[in-house]
Amino acid sequence: MADIKITGKGIQRVLSKFDYRQAIAEYIWNGFDAQATAVSLDYEANALGFLSKIEISDNGYGIHRTKLAEKFSPFFDSQKAIEIESPKNTSAVHGKNGVGRLTFFKFATEAIWRTVYAEKKKKYEYFINIKFESINKYDSPESAVREVKSKTGTSVTFYNILPDLNEAKLQEELMSFLCLEFGWYLELHKENSYALLINGQPLDYSALVGDTQHFMLNHEDTSTQFEVRYVRWNEKINKEFSKYYYIGSDDTERYKEFTSLNNKGDHFFHSVFIKSDYFNQFRFRGTGTDQQLALIGGNRMDAVFRYLHKRLHLYLQDKRKPYLKQYTDVLIEQYEQDKVFPVFPANPWDGLRKAELENLVRNLYEIQPKLFLNLNIEQKKTFVRLLNLLLDSLERDKLFAILDGVVELSAEERQQMADVLQVTQLARVNHTIRLIEDRYKTIDHLRDLIVRKELKANERDHLQQLIEAHYWIFGEQYHLVTAAEPKFDEALRRHIHLLRGEAPVRPVDHEDKYREMDIFLCRQDVLTNEIRNIVVELKHPNLKLGEQELTQVKKYMNVIMDEPQFNGANMSWTFYLVGTDFNSKGEIEAALDNAKPHGEPSLAFKTGQYKIYVKKWSELINEFEMKHKFLNDKLQLERKLLHQPLDTAGETVAAARANTAAVL
Repeated sequence: MADIKITGKGIQRVLSKFDYRQAIAEYIWNGFDAQATAVSLDYEANALGFLSKIEISDNGYGIHRTKLAEKFSPFFDSQKAIEIESPKNTSAVHGKNGVGRLTFFKFATEAIWRTVYAEKKKKYEYFINIKFESINKYDSPESAVREVKSKTGTSVTFYNILPDLNEAKLQEELMSFLCLEFGWYLELHKENSYALLINGQPLDYSALVGDTQHFMLNHEDTSTQFEVRYVRWNEKINKEFSKYYYIGSDDTERYKEFTSLNNKGDHFFHSVFIKSDYFNQFRFRGTGTDQQLALIGGNRMDAVFRYLHKRLHLYLQDKRKPYLKQYTDVLIEQYEQDKVFPVFPANPWDGLRKAELENLVRNLYEIQPKLFLNLNIEQKKTFVRLLNLLLDSLERDKLFAILDGVVELSAEERQQMADVLQVTQLARVNHTIRLIEDRYKTIDHLRDLIVRKELKANERDHLQQLIEAHYWIFGEQYHLVTAAEPKFDEALRRHIHLLRGEAPVRPVDHEDKYREMDIFLCRQDVLTNEIRNIVVELKHPNLKLGEQELTQVKKYMNVIMDEPQFNGANMSWTFYLVGTDFNSKGEIEAALDNAKPHGEPSLAFKTGQYKIYVKKWSELINEFEMKHKFLNDKLQLERKLLHQPLDTAGETVAAARANTAAVL
């Protein structure tokens, strides 16, 4: 018995980085690392699909007896040291000092190695055994080493397979993983006939190959020939990314590195294998300044290599263009499923608007896919709906300048963007950006009216005037039914006329019918036939909200609940009571606490399709800031430069009503 020089804690760190698929893959990598050209994974299962054993064998050089301690006694114990990852510039050695040999604990309780190695024209065989219950020990007595006639290689057999790994799981889940793990490696060594066999059958990764092409490149001045094989993968291959592989005339890999279109956020996963005797003496890491070394072989600075890279870059760009065009169908379909696009009314004009927005998304994706990378659903909605606003803006030629601030555009991409803007029906950009800026200005003006006591702002002349012009603060795409406090009769007449083009059937008959609403908004969803209504009651900045103000809003609600023409199964009503602060009696706090079971912030009352919210101005302002944070971060608006405090409340309201964000 020999000790494995790694603590239990260290082994747990190793195992935390693996699942059973990664563990099995490491045993296969151990075979290829041992210069095997063929690795076999064989398993036995009973009628119920439970696995009795799994065996992984290879035809590599085996584990020399003198290397046993080195292979099975790794000395490291830190997370960084034991992390398994693909090597950066070569595929020759993948494993890390045999640490993968310990990972069988993820799917079995015992592993037995049989290895045959060569020494002085003779072959020797011995066995190694590790069991779960003796995690820090491996058993391989010296006396068991014997001379044999068989070929070199190693096989490891796993017993007592854990029950959650069955035949069905292995065939479906594991096979897909192995294709992503080894497909590129088998392609790299295709000329050497490398094989990964599953129960005697070659691993079939053909479903992973989306496109492939084989061609020759010739540098005419030097007659240097390059044999190129291009493969596009349908999925991202495990940890390998998209790379160039440089192969010598003996079919041996000399070097690998990322391609110029690697990790662009476009799902264009590819590998390019380049074979030439030019790489036999090539110095990939050299600077090319030593003239004597330049006589021995090529380097990155010579004309041949620069020719090769330019041609390959152009080739990949040509391959990428139709792929991106095809992938935009997938992107648009996904955006439709996630409801990223705004809802357009069902009429010919809005149908054209929708088609134009989709075309804009397609064109932008084809030019720079990174614009759409790593966005969550809300950010996608924000970005696409910003683009929709741009369709009605005034200076479309500045779109690429805006996007260039989000993702750096190359000169070629900037020109492509300009070309797109010339041939599409995109509206101008600057107007929309001005709109966003003016919304921020409006919020700053509102904050001034509330906070700056010297302005002496009041409810009717200032707050209501500002909100009347900027009712988007309470909801987008609403129509203003009434403002300036009309009676309920007039509100009802406008409401029904707006929705149906009709006059009310009869006047309102309620004891509170003469009450006056500050702001009354409605919105009709033509797809779902839902009608959403908002009533806003604004209070003087110096007035603290209490039961009296809440009762006032409830009386508005009672009038509406009692009037059939205001109601319907498809109608909902939301009331907002807004003020600077609550009074000290705790009346509002009690109402909010009583409505807490409904799980909605600021909700003070709910019954059926009726809700009453009580909000402080500070809450509304903070909600605006949060909703627009994505735009602010992307556009990097200079808020300090946008905000210019004015001397009076009247000037402040006038400035707010005059900007482009106002809905007059």
